[in-house]
Amino acid sequence: MEQTEDSLTRGEAMRTKSVKVLMAALVVLAVSFGCSSSDGGVQTPTNPGTPTPTVSTAGLSAAAVAQINDPYSTFRETIRRWADRNTPVRVYGGPYDVAVVQAAADRWSTAGAPIQFLAVSSESIAELVVANENPLVEGGCASTDLSGSPAFLGGKIRIGIGVKPGCDGGLNLALTHNFGHAMGLGHGGGVMEERVSSFDILPHHIEVLNWSYKAPVGAEVR
Repeated sequence: MEQTEDSLTRGEAMRTKSVKVLMAALVVLAVSFGCSSSDGGVQTPTNPGTPTPTVSTAGLSAAAVAQINDPYSTFRETIRRWADRNTPVRVYGGPYDVAVVQAAADRWSTAGAPIQFLAVSSESIAELVVANENPLVEGGCASTDLSGSPAFLGGKIRIGIGVKPGCDGGLNLALTHNFGHAMGLGHGGGVMEERVSSFDILPHHIEVLNWSYKAPVGAEVR
């Protein structure tokens, strides 16, 4: 049977309508089964207004609270610390012997600190860098300067150390003191005195570290 131009036009229109109906059905199925859109599956957080966690100093010793409130502490108002990890913080000792740097770090782990350090021979992989660049305080055996952006804030921690020749233990004291700062401790007692003269890592140093490293990063201190 010969088809006219009019019948062909009507047939094409019916086919077009059928395709549109089919596409609409596929869209319904896609929505029903949760297919992702072209945004790569990025979703809005279900609880964008989640409150900031808090941590209390109640129950800590007076010495621990005083250390937390020291201006050099990174735990005064919010918990700023290394993220939970199963590997040591990598330390480049600059001009200093790797064994000397490691020995200073090991004093803290032996005392029970929750963070460990590993001396490495390359600055490129280090998270903590030691440099012989800090001028000596008049009359002091060693002086230190903790600068740079702490690694737990998005950068490297840089320790500048100056040690007077002939000072017994000067470098070791300076390193041990600043490993305490690198974990977040402020000044207060023993090896964390501002003008340090003792290697003593005191109970309240470890108390503060264990308290802060059990608290959520970014928690408000109350």
